Amino acid sequence: MNYKKILENWNKEYGKVSIEWSKLQEILDIDDYPYFVSIVNELEHTNVLKKYSPKKNGRNPSLFMKYKLIVEENDYLDYIKEIDYDLAPELDKSYYKQKLSTYERDRQDILAISNYIKNKKHLLNTSISTNERSYEVFRREKRIKQKGINTIMKNLGLDEDFFNYYETCEPIAYYSVSKGSPQNVLIIENQDTFYSIRKYIKTVSKNVLGIEISTVIYGGGNGRLPSINEIEEYTEEYISNINNTFYYFGDIDYAGISIYESYRERNIDKIDWVPFKEGYEYILDKVVGDSRAIEDINSLPVTKDGQKDNRKGIFMDFFDNKYQQKIENILSERKYIPQEALNFNDLISYDKEFSNE
Repeated sequence: MNYKKILENWNKEYGKVSIEWSKLQEILDIDDYPYFVSIVNELEHTNVLKKYSPKKNGRNPSLFMKYKLIVEENDYLDYIKEIDYDLAPELDKSYYKQKLSTYERDRQDILAISNYIKNKKHLLNTSISTNERSYEVFRREKRIKQKGINTIMKNLGLDEDFFNYYETCEPIAYYSVSKGSPQNVLIIENQDTFYSIRKYIKTVSKNVLGIEISTVIYGGGNGRLPSINEIEEYTEEYISNINNTFYYFGDIDYAGISIYESYRERNIDKIDWVPFKEGYEYILDKVVGDSRAIEDINSLPVTKDGQKDNRKGIFMDFFDNKYQQKIENILSERKYIPQEALNFNDLISYDKEFSNE
C-alpha cells in the first residue's frame, strides 16, 4: 500500500497539512493500531510526516497528538503562465494565483469552463436543462451539480446562474374532466389516492366530498411536489390559471403537514394552496372521530422514524377547534393517518348520502 500517495491525494483534495493522529488512522484506513504505529514511524523516517504537537495520545505504543505532512514544493511556473495567458479573460484569476496547489486540484474543471467561455459563450443566450448544459461544458452530464463546482465558479468570479440552465422534473401526472377556468384543482401527495379520486371524477362525479374537483394532480410522493412553475411548464394553461382554487391533500402526520406548509410558502407569490379540508375532516371522522369511527388513536400506525415537528401553524389555522384537537391528539402520540384512509368506496358512499339529502 502506497501510504505516501494516499496522504498526497488527501492534501490535494483538502489543501491541509496538519493531521490529528486519529484522523491519520482514518485516512490510511488501518484498524490494527500497532501496525498503524509502525506505518507512522516509517512515514516519519522517510520524511513524509513530522510531529506537529509535543503531546502524546496516551496509547501504548504512543503517537504524537498531531502530525504535519511534508509537502514537496512543486514548480508551478507552468500553471502561473496558464492562468495568466490561457484562461478566458472573463474569469477572475486572483484566487487561483494565490492558491496554486488548489488550482492543480481544480484544473480539469477550470479548463473546461474556460474553454467553453472562449469558444461557446454564445450558447449561454439560450437556457437549456441542467444535464444538457453540464455535458456541453464538462462532457459529463452530472458534473455541474456535483460537489465542488459551485465553489470553483465562486473562485472564478462566476455567479451560480452563469450557465443559464433550468432544473427539470419528472413528468406530471394529472387528469382533468374540464378545461374551463376558473376550476378547482386538487394536488394529491400519494399515488393510490390520486388514482382513486381520478377514477371517481372520471366515472362517477366531480363532486368529491362536497367540493367540485375538475383536475387532480399527482404530487409525486416522498415530499416531492411539483412547483407552480413546473405545473405551468408541464400542464395546460387552464390548470395553472390564477383564478382557479388550488387544494392540497396529504397524510396527517408531521411530514405531510410540513410538506404542505413549505410548499405553500414557496408558491404563495403566485398561488395560495389551501388544505383539502373536506378530505382531512372525512378521514379524521372515519378513523377516530364520529359514528363512522373504525379505530381509536392507540391503534393507529406509529409515525415513521425521524419525523420532527417542523410545523409553522399555517395548516392548523384552516380547521376549527374540534379538528385541531383531533389532529394534535394524533400527533402528540406519534401516530398518523395516511390519506389512503379515504378510498373509492368512501367517495361512492358520500356521493349517495349527498344525493339523497
